[in-house]
Amino acid sequence: GLRVYVANRDSSSISVINAETQAVLETISSSDNISINGPIALTESADGSYLFIANIFSNTVAVLDTQSNSLIKTITIDSNPASLQVMDSGDSEKLYVANSYSNSISVITITDSDPANWQSEQTISVNAHPQGLILDKHGYLYASHEGSKTISVIDTDSNTVISSVNLTVTPFRLNLSADNRHLFVGEFTYSGANGVTVIDTELARTNPAQAELHRWSDIGTGN
Repeated sequence: GLRVYVANRDSSSISVINAETQAVLETISSSDNISINGPIALTESADGSYLFIANIFSNTVAVLDTQSNSLIKTITIDSNPASLQVMDSGDSEKLYVANSYSNSISVITITDSDPANWQSEQTISVNAHPQGLILDKHGYLYASHEGSKTISVIDTDSNTVISSVNLTVTPFRLNLSADNRHLFVGEFTYSGANGVTVIDTELARTNPAQAELHRWSDIGTGN
């Protein structure tokens, strides 16, 4: 049946939950030479065969085989991975990893059928403290930057930053509208006065100074 994977950062484990009964089926922790160390973000490969685990305390991404729920590989990346995004273009599949403390995004090609060959092959330099990542249907990757209060736009064809949107608030989590015309930016504050900023994605790429359309403020607390 359907399963839900939950990252337990403080206990350095992954819970596997039956989506129908909500029962915990299994708890996965480090095994052999592959560690789960402060899992902060999860994402699956396009076909669901693999689960990628961002380990914030060890600067690695662990790979889990979802058929056996066994850990099969560790990929070393830059400092403090905060979020993950898979891009599947049909003939190529890549994993993007936002590395918050090193101000970079790692690019890992996962097209090869043998996970043993997967490794970080490129690093994209970005603004300070990237946190959230999201990919639109046109192949543009958006990254939120807690340290610089910006949104970077990355062209995944060339893996280069093509523009940056300046904000007056601290961006954190990201989501896209169904038509991909609008990017919703969840803010993070310690005061609890959180909000959501709406970005026009086309203007973010072509005229970033005009990209911010609206901001809802004081809508709740948390992240």
